[in-house]
Parts: sequence; structure tokens; C-alpha cells
Amino acid sequence: MPADFSPYVDMIPEDVTPGDIYVGAIELARLTVPEFKVRQGTPEDALLQAAAYMNHLAVSHFNRIPPRLMEGTARLLGVTKDEGSRAEVEVTITLNQNTGIKIPSGSKFVYEILSGDTTFQYVYETTSAIAVDDWSGTPATISVVLRSSEVALHPVVATGTEFTPQSVIFEVDSVLAQHNGTAQAGTSTSITLAAGASATDDFYKNNLITIKSGTGNSATKSVITGYVGSTKVATVTSWPSGTPDATSVYVVDAKFTNGNNPEAGESYLSRTRTHIEGLSSALTRGSQAKAVLLANKDVIRRAKVYDLTDHTGTYPRLFTAPNDLGQVAIWSYGNNRQLTAAERTEMATFVADRSVAGLTVGCRDMELIDVEITVNVKYDSAYNSTITGGLVEDAILQYLSPLGFEGRDEGWSVGDIIGQIMGASGVLFVDSCSFSVASGNSSLGTAYSSLYQVDGNGNVKFLAKGVLPSCTPSNLTKTLVAVTV
Repeated sequence: MPADFSPYVDMIPEDVTPGDIYVGAIELARLTVPEFKVRQGTPEDALLQAAAYMNHLAVSHFNRIPPRLMEGTARLLGVTKDEGSRAEVEVTITLNQNTGIKIPSGSKFVYEILSGDTTFQYVYETTSAIAVDDWSGTPATISVVLRSSEVALHPVVATGTEFTPQSVIFEVDSVLAQHNGTAQAGTSTSITLAAGASATDDFYKNNLITIKSGTGNSATKSVITGYVGSTKVATVTSWPSGTPDATSVYVVDAKFTNGNNPEAGESYLSRTRTHIEGLSSALTRGSQAKAVLLANKDVIRRAKVYDLTDHTGTYPRLFTAPNDLGQVAIWSYGNNRQLTAAERTEMATFVADRSVAGLTVGCRDMELIDVEITVNVKYDSAYNSTITGGLVEDAILQYLSPLGFEGRDEGWSVGDIIGQIMGASGVLFVDSCSFSVASGNSSLGTAYSSLYQVDGNGNVKFLAKGVLPSCTPSNLTKTLVAVTV
């Protein structure tokens, strides 16, 4: 049985400054001698200041011993601290000439968000050198992935966001958050993207694509349901205006993967305690399995674990389905992607090996849903409507994303969304917010109408287990009305 580290895990440093100790000492002295006074420059004052400083050093060192010891112990037990990650966004760089140039690795590009009178800058940089041979087209263009310069959770980068080189590059005409190019070929349900498109499978899955000119030109967007990196073939359900071909110029909406903030010490120590507790007893409940998975498996970012549920049963598993004794089902989601079959098997085996005898454990992909959202917002006329509207959209889409969703386990309320909107700079109040079931299917092909409903109070309620929101801009309708304050 492992040692009990809970007295150390629960300790949180409570530092005090030398000034706090100095003032506290004087107040304590006056409890005994009310007329006690200390004048600056006297020996008494010097002694009190020296004592306060030495006590400050002692308090600081004492507070930091247990967490440091605990982190070292946690690493030995296999629990590593999450140091955070950097956001990434795919952009198209266009030159004002036909020949390529060389952009060194680490070149920085900036985009700005104006909030009231304050401008926030976010710096992204190239992850590898861009050579002359990489460029194509007239004028020369290339699609590359930029990575944020700092480890942090960033505002969502919307399609069409323009980046500015931090150092002057005269040949660069524009840097836009998106991937575009001329198709190599097309069918009634697919398009072969340009040679410079990503080589990663499913990189553009669930992104929106538009044919801007050439065959199949349309203002209506299609959803990419699958993508093969080696062949550059993106699959869609259908095209609104005919089959694209080698003349079709397309735009894929921005591919943005957010970063995350470094893990706070308190959160890390809490995870360590969960891990230690899991070592001393077998798992018997879904909630225990979820805690152990999130604490020990970095590949999982979101998980829902249900007791009495057979993962191989009729899908989707509705909440009204009968209980399956001895069954535990895990729904999992990784870092902005579904897990592979091998990873899902590993998760199920990991939990099964730590469970009491007789439990059968299985793992499935999360169902990602979209929903129709309509909001009417009043904002301060002193603010820019475009920027305020963008902040409102970012707040909603970030909250209703697989990794950003922090609502109730099985749905969200109108109040949840209003709370996110009210946090956007310039917003005065929300006139209305409503939801309706979107047309179409989830990421796994299940009809949205089978996965969630809008109840009589206007809130979204999940009908099936293992559901997360993944809302897109095309299903968000926002109306902003300026108000003079």
C-alpha cells in the first residue's frame, strides 16, 4: 500500500512579505504595550526589519519544501506536470511577385485584437524554413502552419484573419489564416487539394471548404468529412454547384488548434493525489475510471465514462436504454482529434487492468455535434462593431468546442452562452439567445436529431452518451445593435 502523501498535497504556499511581518510585529507588541512606537532610523526599527526579513525567508523556504518534494515523488510515480502547449494555425502566404523567396525558420507574424482602448498582440512563427522551391502559383503562394511563440490558451483565429510580419519582408503581400489553392481534380463527392496541402490524414476534417472561382463556383460552403494526406483528397457529402475540376480555386476555412496554459501547481498535485489513491484500490465506478484516465493518459483530453453501459450495443446509447450489468463504456477525445483504434484499445485495457474482477470495459469515439445558434446583442457604440462581433463569435465557438466546453455533462443552458457573450468587450446585454437542432450528422455519421434536443426552456439536452459540442461559424447567426451610452 502506498504512503499517504495527502498532508503534503493539500499544503498550498501562503507567503507573507517582510513588510507584512514588520507591521504584524508592531501590532502584536501594542497588545501588550499600547503606547509602543517605532521611529525610522532607530536601533529598534533596524532590529524589527532584520527579524521580519529573516522570518520571511524562513516562511518562503518552509512553504516550498513539500510541493517540491511532492513533484519529485510524483515524477517517480509516473505523473508528469503538463507544461502547456502552443497554438497552431494554417495560413496562406501570398507574395507580390511570381518567384519565391526564403523565409527563415522562426520568422514571426503578428495579429492584433482591439478591445476598447487596449490592443492585444499575439505572435506566431514559422516552424521550418520556407525555401524558393516551395512556392507555386501566380503570384507565388504557400500554405504553412504557424505556431504561437508562447505556451498559452489563445483567442480562436477566425478564417480570414490577417497576420503582419514582425520584421519587414517586402515581397510578402498578405498572410491570411486559411488554406487556399487550385484543385488538381474533383468528383461529385471529393476534391483533390493543391500539392501544398497538409500531408496529415484528417487534417481538414470537419472544416468548411468553398469553391471561389472556376468550375463549381458557389457562395455555399461544404463540410470536409474526411481527408487523406498522401493523396490530398478531401471528401464532402456533395457540392452545391457542380463537380470541381482542375480549374476550381478553393478556400478551406482556417485550421486552428488552440494551445493550453501550463498546469497550475495545485491542479498537478491534485492529479498526483488521484493517481496515488488509484494505486491502493481497484476501480469500481465510472467516475474513478475517468479520473485515473485523465490523470495518467496524456493522449486523452476529454473523457466520459458510464457504468452499466455496453460500448458494443446499439449506437448511439440513449440514456433511456436498459442497464447492462458488468459493463463500463468510455467515450474519449484527444487533442482536437478522435483517438485511433489502437489508442482506444489501450484506454480500455488500462482501465480494465485496474478494475475489480468481472467488469467488461470498452472505449468509443465521442460524438461531435453542431447546433443552430441565434443571438441578438446590444453593444456600446464606442466599440468597433466588427471587432465586438468577432469577440462574441469567438466566445461562443470556444465554449462550444470539444476542448473548451465546460457546461453540464449532458448539455448546456441559455444562461451558459449568455455568460460567455457578456464577457466580450463592448457588450452591454443580450436581448435573446436561442438554439435549434441543426440539419446533418455528427462526426461519426449519427443524425443530430438522435443526439440532442432543445427542451421547453430553450436549453440543449443531450439524448445520447458520449456527446460533445463542436460548433461551426456557419450555424451561428448574430445580430449586433449599437447603443450610445
